[in-house]
Amino acid sequence: MRLETILSMAPQVQSAVDVGADHAKVAIELVRRGIATRATATDVGEGPLSRAKLAISACGMSDRVSTRLTDGLTDVPKHDLVVIAGMGGELILHILDTAEWTRDDGVWFILQPMTAGERLRAGLFDRGYLVEREEIAQEGRKFYPILLVRRGEERYESLDQLYLSRAADKSPLAKAYISHVLSRMERQLRGLKAAEEQDSARITETEQIIAALQRRSETL
Repeated sequence: MRLETILSMAPQVQSAVDVGADHAKVAIELVRRGIATRATATDVGEGPLSRAKLAISACGMSDRVSTRLTDGLTDVPKHDLVVIAGMGGELILHILDTAEWTRDDGVWFILQPMTAGERLRAGLFDRGYLVEREEIAQEGRKFYPILLVRRGEERYESLDQLYLSRAADKSPLAKAYISHVLSRMERQLRGLKAAEEQDSARITETEQIIAALQRRSETL
């Protein structure tokens, strides 16, 4: 489901790079489906990259899908589309910072954080990125936000935008995802209030986040 959602969100491009590619599924499918003319699969580990090479060769796509052993986007030439999926939000931000061309106009990004999505969105706001579209994929009981991002100014108005961008309002699973996040935040608040040494600042912040998410849920 995540892979199909990522592919459905990808714009038509000449070149794409799949960061942390493992079996290179995204890179292969982007080219196979004609979304990208060529693609690069990168990974920091030799083992995952070897698996990617085997998968690419098995598909007969070695002439259009290449591999590169590197940390993030270090020494990776400019591509039109960057896909970073299955990593923590803070690591995704770090990867974006490893190449100066990620700040260029015209470059697209598809980002799927496994954790710390709120830190990812905050970092994107701070770095001058715009969330053009956000969809929620669901696999079993787990929800996965997937963001289509480009350069641009985005107005940050309330705390709920750190947990779900305004671009996600039309996503069919937006309300269910907000409910999921609310449940997590409410559990966190109960834990904070039950702690022997209470952190009043964190309690207040968490209460404010919950209130913002509740208001957002009412609009969906």
